[in-house]
Amino acid sequence: MTLSADRPTSDLVASHARRLRREVPELAASIVDAVCARIAYYGESPRHPIVVEAVTTALHRFLDELDGAPHRDRGLDEMFRSVGRCEARASRSLDDFHLALGTGTRTAWSRFQHLTVDGTTPAVVSDGLLAFVDHLVAQVEAGHTETVRQREADPNRARAVLAEQLLTGTAEPGSDTVWRIPSSIVLAVAELGGERRDLGAAVGWAVEPADVPSAFRWARRALELVRRGVIPDAQVVDCRAHRTQIWLHAEPTLRQQLGQELLSPLLAETPNSREILSETLLVWLETRDSAPAIAARLGVHPQTVRYRWKRINELFGEAMHDTEFLVQLTMLLKASVPLWKAGDQSDFERFRAEDAP
Repeated sequence: MTLSADRPTSDLVASHARRLRREVPELAASIVDAVCARIAYYGESPRHPIVVEAVTTALHRFLDELDGAPHRDRGLDEMFRSVGRCEARASRSLDDFHLALGTGTRTAWSRFQHLTVDGTTPAVVSDGLLAFVDHLVAQVEAGHTETVRQREADPNRARAVLAEQLLTGTAEPGSDTVWRIPSSIVLAVAELGGERRDLGAAVGWAVEPADVPSAFRWARRALELVRRGVIPDAQVVDCRAHRTQIWLHAEPTLRQQLGQELLSPLLAETPNSREILSETLLVWLETRDSAPAIAARLGVHPQTVRYRWKRINELFGEAMHDTEFLVQLTMLLKASVPLWKAGDQSDFERFRAEDAP
């Protein structure tokens, strides 16, 4: 879904939404508390952590719509379809879910209605929230209907139940279904279709059954980073070898927003200057080597590195002596430079847009 409004309204709403994102953990906790107080079932283990994750993800996804950030798949649709499937597997109707959603929506609205322009809440917020909630309802109902039909027709239902338990973190090691669940599991996620004709898969590392949902997210993120050129393409991607990038790209909107703050001197450079300076700076941050050693790694003359280093210090000044700044800079560049080299221009486009009068 895509929300739309006139440009001045969109800009003001986006600015408010970006500030509100910092309040997501507190708002999510308020919503979950209200829901669990109304329907005790959702506060019981192991459902409570799933409710927390679903509410938090939904809030971030709605704010993605409001602040105009590049949309990305947070797995929200699948998450809410899974809620519907869980209710169907427990032979429950969706009555409690609808009650919970109504409670959560009212709690969220009490905060979102403060996103005002000229003292009123724009339709992009009010109508957008209703449309967003309707979309979530559709996902839950689809998952519920799908599972009811499968239970009636699928002779291999036990396999589907086990997979769902693993992917929702509700499977217990050692318990007997059709198969005994081991104490550790290595998850492989295959990607079918798309531009490549051969099968692409991402293989994780051994995790406990309760951590399979996280491993699933990591593997999907690895495949997405392959598509974006951050991780080298391969028929089988070893997630263990790319854990740093998988971690650094867990919150791309946060990476981009922090990058706009810390990397603004670099983003203002010409494309060629930005490329060579960022590459040189990242090598120095990772190695703290001398100019000749860095030059050898980059295949340039040491004097070239010294010239670049002089320009880097001109751009960042005293911040280059701030340890905390250097730590953040290292993480930002490790996440951003591969994107830039792969041709992703979104950081620069956003910088130019925000810098425009």
